[in-house]
Amino acid sequence: MGIIIRNVLASGALAIVLVASVACGNETETTNAPTSIPNAPVVTVTPTPEPTAMPTPVPDAPTVTPTPILEVPVVTPTPAPATPVAEPTAVPEAPVVVPTQVVEPISPEFPDQADYDYSFDSGDEGWSTGFADYPANAETDFYELDGGFRILPTGLNGGGIYLQGNNHSDDLFMFVTKQISGLKPLTRYQVAAQIELATNVAGGLIGIGGSPGASVFVKVGASTTEPTVASNDSGLLEISVDKGFQQGDGSEMFTIGNLEHEDVIGDEYRLKTLDNSFSPFTVSSDENGRAWLIVGTDSGFEGLTAIYLSHIDYNLTISK
Repeated sequence: MGIIIRNVLASGALAIVLVASVACGNETETTNAPTSIPNAPVVTVTPTPEPTAMPTPVPDAPTVTPTPILEVPVVTPTPAPATPVAEPTAVPEAPVVVPTQVVEPISPEFPDQADYDYSFDSGDEGWSTGFADYPANAETDFYELDGGFRILPTGLNGGGIYLQGNNHSDDLFMFVTKQISGLKPLTRYQVAAQIELATNVAGGLIGIGGSPGASVFVKVGASTTEPTVASNDSGLLEISVDKGFQQGDGSEMFTIGNLEHEDVIGDEYRLKTLDNSFSPFTVSSDENGRAWLIVGTDSGFEGLTAIYLSHIDYNLTISK
């Protein structure tokens, strides 16, 4: 019914408009008519829904594809270091006090005798050579000074310490010395010395200023301090040991013989042994139980002397 009424109304409106347009067509001024008349609005009557009407279906919800869950790596937690359990502090035991015992120092034992024997079979065994009683400014070559270990001359076996010098000063002193140890410190010793030497001087010879054999004196001695050589006020080199003068004894060195040998023929060397059994002497050790031994020749012959010391033996006995 509503639809029919709407169509009738629309037809009548259209007729009215057509009549008006014809009536106005004879007028002087022509009015522009609208090109088209819009249709009247259609009124739609919404029917009242019956109670039994079916509800509008609800559209299906879109299917949502779940986002894949990434596997999270399993992290094994690092175990925390165990907190060290402090050991209970032990209460130290009270130290046991032992009464101090006074210990008497043990003195090292020193024999009453000490023997120092040197045969020079293969070396100088620590002995050194020296020269004194000649001008400090003298040339060594002029005095023909020489010394040290050597093999003994032809016809003799072994070795020895060689000493050579030309006595232009008329008082040349040639010597060998060595430090010994192992003695009782600060102790006085009786000394017995024996010397073996090789000489080429025959007996009964005469020379300038004296005999080349009988005027060259062999001396032995010992000193608490090291023998040294230094220039004196007169410009002569002298030894620090009191050796005496030529044949005369000193307080630290003593004459035991000379160089002449009755059996020497020509330039050959013969062995000769000397000792101080007729004139023993004494020496004191230093605070370290040491002393210095010394053997030498004190010459009054103004010429060349050359000898070998082939054996030196010192025996020291504590003085009572």
